Amino acid sequence: MRASVVPPTVLPWATREASPRRLALAEVAAGGLAFAAWMTLLAAGIAVGTQDFIDPVRNHKIAGAVELIGCLAVIVACHTVTNTAMLCCVSAFLGALGFRAVGGEGPGDPAGRRDAYVAAVTRGFFIFLIVQSGSILLSDQAFTNLSLEKYIRLAGLSSLLSFTAGYNPDVFRQLMDRVNKNLAAGTVPK
Repeated sequence: MRASVVPPTVLPWATREASPRRLALAEVAAGGLAFAAWMTLLAAGIAVGTQDFIDPVRNHKIAGAVELIGCLAVIVACHTVTNTAMLCCVSAFLGALGFRAVGGEGPGDPAGRRDAYVAAVTRGFFIFLIVQSGSILLSDQAFTNLSLEKYIRLAGLSSLLSFTAGYNPDVFRQLMDRVNKNLAAGTVPK
């Protein structure tokens, strides 16, 4: 009796022949650190309220340089606006790393890889700017006084868009083309 052989299933997103690449040790380490940073930033954005750190800075009630640096560090890491910006940048970096790991086309030399990661982080920051400006135009609620549920939605959506822009730069180009067409047609709100 012959055993029947089941053909491998082709996944819908696997439209190209891609073989995984061996990432450099530095890339693997950077990916692990970036993932840990993303998780830490998300947890900090959820758990740490920043108003107690903003008020002393705003009211000039800081005792010294060390206290000022501590307050600013908490504000940068945990305040909704800056936290979301960093989440977007880290997500885009992880997307570019993921694309490289699955065998995506890209530069082979270290300088070219570095440039690709920097470009991905820049795309992630631009996604943050788009999300922030869209939320200002479409909502009366302040970007900084979000409920926990809305913060998680904002962080998740902006991270997803940034990861996608880092993973596939063509998605970002399509978004930019759409924005340019709307600007040329005058359909973008002023």
